[in-house]
Amino acid sequence: MDVITAVLKAPVNTIMIIAGLVILFFALFEVGKGSVQLRSGNSNIAPIVVGAVLVFGGLLYKSGNSAPETPSVEFSVASATPSPAAASETFSPTDTPAPSATPADTYTPEPSPTPEIKTLTDGCIASQVWQANSIDTGTLGSISSQDSCLNLNALGISVETGGKLCLLATASKADLASGISVPVGDQSVIEFKVFVKNFYIVYPGAPAYITFSIAPTEDPMATRGSGRFKLHIEDVGDQPWVYFVLADSTEATGSKVQTQHYLYGNTYTVRLELKGLSMETYINDVKLNEDVAIPTGAKAFYIGYNLPVLASADIEITDIKVDGNTP
Repeated sequence: MDVITAVLKAPVNTIMIIAGLVILFFALFEVGKGSVQLRSGNSNIAPIVVGAVLVFGGLLYKSGNSAPETPSVEFSVASATPSPAAASETFSPTDTPAPSATPADTYTPEPSPTPEIKTLTDGCIASQVWQANSIDTGTLGSISSQDSCLNLNALGISVETGGKLCLLATASKADLASGISVPVGDQSVIEFKVFVKNFYIVYPGAPAYITFSIAPTEDPMATRGSGRFKLHIEDVGDQPWVYFVLADSTEATGSKVQTQHYLYGNTYTVRLELKGLSMETYINDVKLNEDVAIPTGAKAFYIGYNLPVLASADIEITDIKVDGNTP
């Protein structure tokens, strides 16, 4: 059975050759008892032809199909076709290399715009420009800001759109002193207008005053050590006499200007011109006779109030300019 299975699995050309050889053998030889003899006569011509045809047919079949086999190459469409990403990395459809990036093709982010600093005209006491000062350290420590604008209402200081700075301090059981300051240069020119709506004290001998001073940057509220122009009251009653007072950096209180004083209902234009270590003061374009000594080093322009117990003030200051600009 195994022999038959092996023959059936053999190639066709092999079967043909074997069959042809068997037919030729029996056509040419006679097998007897224990012997093999060559046949004689012409009766075996047909088997010889058939056997020869099978042998030659098998040989021809083999030679006709004996061409060397070509190794098969298996590939998929996916592997034979480059992906778009691979094509873009290796070649372009026109076989032209992609141009390399130039400096003009490189994206450079634009710098963020610097936020615009608001001014008093915008109704803002800008935290980037002004510094709040007060002897009430508790209230000063709780000062807040919104959009970089200081909220100083708790200190009695506010500003309206248009640039009107209001000092509105009500009667208190303790002394009050608060203000704001802005840096200035050695040769600065400071201008403003001042209007007194209300200003009074309760106890004589305990004066109150509004200060416009050139002070050391590190101590804007200094009395000694700063050059000052003040609106000063020392009398009780409604609408007390308001003196103009000048004080050198070496003086504690200063001296009253004898040539003029404040008259209620009027707005006064004040100009302070810094010249080195002195300050010239002009009221309504009239220069006061006395120049005021101011400190050396870094300086600040300070606006503030000093009120004794139960005193109050309602002062409006407008058109504030430092070197021609509204801070």
